[in-house]
Amino acid sequence: MFGVIILAQTLEDVAHGAPFFFVLTYAALRLLLIGLYVWVWHAEPQARGLALHHSRGFAAALVLWLISFWVTPPVQYWLWGSALLIERVTGPVVYAQRSTRTDHFSHMDERFGLFVILVLGEAIIGVSTGVAGAERHWPHMITAIGGFALAIGLWWLYFVRARADAVNVALRDERSRGIGPFVVTTNPSLALP
Repeated sequence: MFGVIILAQTLEDVAHGAPFFFVLTYAALRLLLIGLYVWVWHAEPQARGLALHHSRGFAAALVLWLISFWVTPPVQYWLWGSALLIERVTGPVVYAQRSTRTDHFSHMDERFGLFVILVLGEAIIGVSTGVAGAERHWPHMITAIGGFALAIGLWWLYFVRARADAVNVALRDERSRGIGPFVVTTNPSLALP
């Protein structure tokens, strides 16, 4: 995230014809990604083929980014576009070429949980800033307490009644239907306690 913040700060330099730090930052981020794929290749024998092909695709794109240091626009922009295209098609091409698929264990339940925490955190901040300058009258205090209780209640409802493996069940084509982590199922063995 820190690298992406730096990358965003260098966009204005690109607009003024000085893309050096933009390209340097982007190349550093891609080098980090390639390093992570190399780590996966080393640490996970079952994922070696996948990691190798991904790292090759991103390395090819990185070469184009590095070459762009020594050329000027519009060739520089064509190299960037080509590198981005390689990065975008690497994943689908790698997966399309694989004859076997590894099991996919979804992280969606975790992502939904993080989203809920962020939204509820924003709600609590909104309640606290909303009453910060308000006079301390009963209607204001009841509204603040009610807003806080509502946010906490939604948090509790989500995490107490959430089905942690709901997305994985759907991915395994079980007979279930639902939205997000809450599942209504026709299979009794999958029912919530």
